[in-house]
Amino acid sequence: MINLLSKRGDCLKQAKFGKAKEIETKIEAYKNAHYEDVVSPVHAFVIFEKEAARNVALARLFRKSFSFGEHPLQVKPA
Repeated sequence: MINLLSKRGDCLKQAKFGKAKEIETKIEAYKNAHYEDVVSPVHAFVIFEKEAARNVALARLFRKSFSFGEHPLQVKPA
């Protein structure tokens, strides 16, 4: 699943929307077939509308106001 999400993200960054849609179909099929295995989130792909929000995330200024269960938060630029 993570591999498919990464591939879709790469397609979106490169404006290959048709290919991203094909990968989205594969993601949906995988999710439907393995739903119980994928209901606990461990990764999130976020697209920011404003550069200021991206900078806040990269500086990790949000850590005290957001948690992801017991998982430590990591932010990496695309």
